[in-house]
Amino acid sequence: MSNIIILVSEEKLKAFTQVHTNVQVNQLTPGVIQSQDLYIQPLLGTTLYNEILTAAKAGTLTVKQRLLIDSYIANALMNRSLAMLLPFIKFKIVNKGLISGSSETADQVGLDELKYLVAKVTDTAQFYEQRLVEYLNNNIEDYPSYTSCNDMQSEKGTPYFSGIVTNITKDKRQWGTKY
Repeated sequence: MSNIIILVSEEKLKAFTQVHTNVQVNQLTPGVIQSQDLYIQPLLGTTLYNEILTAAKAGTLTVKQRLLIDSYIANALMNRSLAMLLPFIKFKIVNKGLISGSSETADQVGLDELKYLVAKVTDTAQFYEQRLVEYLNNNIEDYPSYTSCNDMQSEKGTPYFSGIVTNITKDKRQWGTKY
């Protein structure tokens, strides 16, 4: 894992989200890495994303790249990571199967409450993702690789999903398509 660059620190994640300080970093890392790949990379596009990761790894981030990470990427990444981590902080996969953590002094959170929490954190993440996209669109000259052609094009539109699903017939099969 030493070659993996994470764009937000453990300390910042714990300071600016509801993650308790006693949560171990090895429980957080998979969710943060997945969130970077699944949510941040599509917003930035592969070229800008890789440019930022390369500069971060080399310690050569420009002032504008540091601003982008600290003021925009980190907020979206922390909230997406928290949304991804919530189910896995409650549930653990161990040798004997899937377990739900419990404590003698704490009340268990039900599945409906967990879904609600994930939805609330996802709403917050979408707000920060929208801010990131708007900032990049308004500052294209500062981030020219944002508009370059690459294998994963940046999503310049709104990252919000309204939850509407329609069925479209394709090759005599029903496909659920999100709009």
